[in-house]
Amino acid sequence: MPQLSLLCWPSCKDTSHIREVLTKAVQEQMMSDVPIGLLLSGGLDSAVISTIIKPMLEETKQQFITFTVGQEGSPDITAARMMSEHLGTDHHEYLFTSEEACSVIPDVIYHLETYEPELIRSAIPNYFLARLASEHVKVVLTGEGSDELFAGYLYFRDAPDSAAIHKELRRIFHHLHNVNCQRADRMTMAHGLEARVPFLDPNVIDAVMQVNTIRTISFPPSNHMHGMSHCFNTRHFQQVNPELKRIEGENKPEKHALRALFNGEIPEPVLWRTKAMQCEGVGLNWVDDLQAFCSAQVTDEEFKQAKTSYTINPPQSKEEMYYRKIFESHYQNMDKFVHVWDGGCRAGGAAWQNQSYTRFGLKDVTQLAKGIEGVRGAE
Repeated sequence: MPQLSLLCWPSCKDTSHIREVLTKAVQEQMMSDVPIGLLLSGGLDSAVISTIIKPMLEETKQQFITFTVGQEGSPDITAARMMSEHLGTDHHEYLFTSEEACSVIPDVIYHLETYEPELIRSAIPNYFLARLASEHVKVVLTGEGSDELFAGYLYFRDAPDSAAIHKELRRIFHHLHNVNCQRADRMTMAHGLEARVPFLDPNVIDAVMQVNTIRTISFPPSNHMHGMSHCFNTRHFQQVNPELKRIEGENKPEKHALRALFNGEIPEPVLWRTKAMQCEGVGLNWVDDLQAFCSAQVTDEEFKQAKTSYTINPPQSKEEMYYRKIFESHYQNMDKFVHVWDGGCRAGGAAWQNQSYTRFGLKDVTQLAKGIEGVRGAE
């Protein structure tokens, strides 16, 4: 019988193979017999995908079509315009108002099939973006999944060590189908649009998330195995050491390993832009307006009865209760099937829980503001 042994393998600090695997994933997902475009948020992930796509389309002499949504003057709009100009894309924008955001809540909840507040808020801009893109193309590529591979969320700065980072990445990756992928899929399909996610290509996931091991398969002498041993060679896995995903101040911001791969190819204000939190990238005030609107739709008396009215995941705010009422109008008695984040946000279930990353702590956008200034300063 073959003998299997697992040995420690030195971490590979050269991450160039990541770009090769990602490029292949993009190339495969660009295959289409219908018009295809890119959702260009102005963040790092879509900028990386756009940088890979550009030479492919130049070679085939195809038009590069990109789409962005936000409020006028928002960091996403500013950064996306910069990236579009840099690449020379046929760029389309949709500028929404707070009133429009409030008006589409029922439609968003119907298509999203959830009452999770963070997911609903983040889905509203995606709803507008998908509607815009569907007017021009049938397929779009997105940058979803990168944060779960490269520890892109700001709460990873508090991770105690690389082992904790890897464990947490596995945890949130396991929930992607209930979060980012659910949002991207439901909002695009609501408008007859197909979304493709190169970062979630199986080969990209393997390259970034594999544990640092070398697998050795050896066989004892055996006549009937003679001539077949060449089929069982030692296999070396080339991976990204979780230590390379640690956030260490300004010199090593979130996803610095990915940023370094495209240094010099993406405009610096976009390349080094801080990760946006709580939908603030598309506009600085619309979430407050949204919450105020939702709160006005629920009376004090109704909210007092929240725990009685909803025994499963009872609403913690009037905003949440408004979402829940809409959800129940479409999906009665289906509340138990909805995934709700621990602590009200993605970081709630992390081993190093911190109040700064809970539903209430996320009000602080100091880190975001720092990233915005870099983009605005380049205008």
